[in-house]
Amino acid sequence: MNDPEAVAAALTHQHDQQWIQSLIDHLLDEATPATELRFAQDLLAINDTQTARILNVTRQAVAGWHQNGVPTERLGEIADLTATARLLNRKLRPERIPGAVRRSAPNLDGQTLLELAASEGPGAMYREVKDTFDLRRIAP
Repeated sequence: MNDPEAVAAALTHQHDQQWIQSLIDHLLDEATPATELRFAQDLLAINDTQTARILNVTRQAVAGWHQNGVPTERLGEIADLTATARLLNRKLRPERIPGAVRRSAPNLDGQTLLELAASEGPGAMYREVKDTFDLRRIAP
């Protein structure tokens, strides 16, 4: 059973909410910066070369992080990249996310979110996505 929705439905049917929350907590405890990076890459559909461009490092450095862990000085950038992916995952269908980060945006002077991240860092991309979904900006 590889369908996440089917697995969730089966778990909900077989277990109470407290058991499910314990499972989620356990899985989150097992997350490492390297697994978080892979999660973000998969969701944004970016490879090691594209990730390296965003983080201003070499492709080999990113590949090494998957093997040996993310250096401490890069944890903030990985957190920003992951936070962006998680926010987009909450707001959009997963299959739409790769297109959304590759679409040029008028408010970014025609840049894409990935281009913004490459030029200004993953924090800038996170702030832009967060602002995009901030409903307080909508006038009553």
